[in-house]
Amino acid sequence: MNYDQMKPGIALLAKALTAQADAPDLLSRLTQPRSPVSLTLAGHSATFTIGAYQHVPDRITLPLRLGDQAAQLELPHDLLAWALSTQDLPQPHDPDQLAMLLEFACQDLAEICEAALEQPFRAGGMPGHTPLSVGINLEVEGQHHKPCLHLDLELANRLVDHLDRQAPMAQPDDLMLTQIPVILRIGQQFLARDALATLQPGDIVMLEPGPPVLVAGQKVAAAVHVRSDGPAIQSDLLPLPQPEIGTETRLSFIAAHSNMTLAELDALVPGAILPIAVFEGAPLDIHTDDSLLGRGETVALGAGTGVRVLQLFADNQ
Repeated sequence: MNYDQMKPGIALLAKALTAQADAPDLLSRLTQPRSPVSLTLAGHSATFTIGAYQHVPDRITLPLRLGDQAAQLELPHDLLAWALSTQDLPQPHDPDQLAMLLEFACQDLAEICEAALEQPFRAGGMPGHTPLSVGINLEVEGQHHKPCLHLDLELANRLVDHLDRQAPMAQPDDLMLTQIPVILRIGQQFLARDALATLQPGDIVMLEPGPPVLVAGQKVAAAVHVRSDGPAIQSDLLPLPQPEIGTETRLSFIAAHSNMTLAELDALVPGAILPIAVFEGAPLDIHTDDSLLGRGETVALGAGTGVRVLQLFADNQ
């Protein structure tokens, strides 16, 4: 692949994808770029890819077993409620009852797991040792969800061998079709650790001056103008500056998450409308570099813009 013929930002993403595909360790094999895998979930067609794990608090954690191998599944509340609603099932508080009902609602997925990994599937029970963690990008009925999966090493090896057969890693010829995670960041601010530790709902964090940005693959970014017909990109994608190592923590305020192929990112020109839905008045996700901290809303203060904290997740308070 000739990186010299690419835009600088696209070349940086392509090199990172190629390096990831060449990495031999188990976690890199699991999270390397692949085509989406199709499956059936609660009677509905779905696709998924596997990516890097990111801690998100306030989730339901469900122990799983495939034969003697252990796993734990972190489910967002909206995905759990949807899965149970497909069979008109309630959401019990008892973890064992919840596991039983969820396994019943997603029996088709359980059968796929048993056939693919050649082990009997059971939900619930005592959690086992699961040292390897990955994120899952799941699309079902046009909705995107981000559950997470924790695996023991034997089960992780079985899963990656199955993925190698069903969805081989991206090769140079189809690297441009690789899905890249993108976010629309409304703004950011750096807080000292003591200020972050005392942050409470109702507090307002002023944003650094500057326009919203599209961030792709956590490596490149471009300025964005949010218009009534959608967010419009204002510049080419360029490498993100590396943050200085210090005592401050960066807070990012994110309006939307999505995925775009490397080819779609390469085709962007200034003025193009991004295929990202942004809803006026919708809460923003407040992220540190490695976790979701809470949610907030934008407020105008004089000539500047701030974000009022609406919610901080219990794990981070």
